[in-house]
Amino acid sequence: MSDSDQLGAIAQQLTATLVEVYGGGPESGTPLVFLPGDLPVPASIVQQGQVNATKLDAWLRSGFDNPLLIRPGMAAVDSVSSRSASEIYAEVVQWAKPLAEMHTDIWERLAGEISAAQAAYGPPGGDKPIVCQPDDWPLPERTEYWTVFDSTTGTGEGQSGPYDVPPGPDSTAADTGEDAASGPPAPEVTDAPPKVDTELWQLRGEVASDQPTPASPASPAMTAVDQGVEAALENIETPAPDDSVPTDGQPAPDDAPPDTPEDYAPAVTDLTTSDSAPVSMHLEHTCVTLQRTLAGRSWWNGVFLADVGWYVPGIAKGTLVPPQPTDTNAMAPDLGLQIYAIPAALVIVRNLSVVANWSADADTALSSSTSSIGPLSLAGAQASVASDGTKAYTHAGMQVVAVLCAPLPVLPPADPPATHS
Repeated sequence: MSDSDQLGAIAQQLTATLVEVYGGGPESGTPLVFLPGDLPVPASIVQQGQVNATKLDAWLRSGFDNPLLIRPGMAAVDSVSSRSASEIYAEVVQWAKPLAEMHTDIWERLAGEISAAQAAYGPPGGDKPIVCQPDDWPLPERTEYWTVFDSTTGTGEGQSGPYDVPPGPDSTAADTGEDAASGPPAPEVTDAPPKVDTELWQLRGEVASDQPTPASPASPAMTAVDQGVEAALENIETPAPDDSVPTDGQPAPDDAPPDTPEDYAPAVTDLTTSDSAPVSMHLEHTCVTLQRTLAGRSWWNGVFLADVGWYVPGIAKGTLVPPQPTDTNAMAPDLGLQIYAIPAALVIVRNLSVVANWSADADTALSSSTSSIGPLSLAGAQASVASDGTKAYTHAGMQVVAVLCAPLPVLPPADPPATHS
């Protein structure tokens, strides 16, 4: 097996394991996608042995509240919206109007649905929190949350699966008033795991400062997310989005997918020496669900969002969340269907270790400050040599490598009537 095939096989094995434990197959309703980029869990979230809820909320809102354009069949993210889902929801829930003749049964139903969503949301303005379950997962002593993955043996001891991952922000728990922390039962996993993007799963090191950085051959990475995390954790004010409404029904510029992919270092093609043992990988993983709750009750109403019988005055259908990009899907069917979605759960890893008889090029890449294998960061990894000559590179810190996503409907779902446009 070639070096590139080895990493691709490990990536597919890890993907199958995560889907088996947490769900997230392409047809599951909460597809799993990997995040191309280094997304460490900030150490500042834990302070004096306790989780700092304010910093955790800021990290979650800045890093995992933006709609994604994903390809479930390849477990890949194509782009990230620069506008958060919370901002989009705040706009539609505040201004939504029933698309029906006043005082008819349909109008009364829609008006009641909108009123219930507005009551759950509360007064407009201010940041609505995002919480996670379990809420103490960053604490190092909570070892029971973690499951071992070893590419040579499969999954080891740890929590049993499938994990209870709610359907995400479109859960009906938002409308019933039930305690959101309990979550609905886990979805049955009936479909096969996605086929990973092997172009993403390659070893990359650091680019020399005097060399131009080549564009990534894989999915564009989450530069906006990285910047947003740093801004929130440092309490930096980020610019308010442009709320101008286009007249042609197309997404506003600030909601458009990024034009420029993140730059990557060149992939290392020769990973191991000719007489080496295969590459192996060891890590621990866990999954935490994201919930949009305030005082234990959801402020995000999924039934309201899914209803197509309302509009927002002055905003064309699909301005905030467009329909699926049918033209792109038709032109590249082999790349899989693209859909818009929002993170519903985070897949986090720690104690990542890769072992092999590494080539000189691989050693150089793994020793660099930006070393990575696909979405798995090895930046700052510690090296150790075993008696058999194999070398292990170990990155102990926690990092988010994937999300389980909930598909988003077209927003707004309808054009304003002629008298309201």
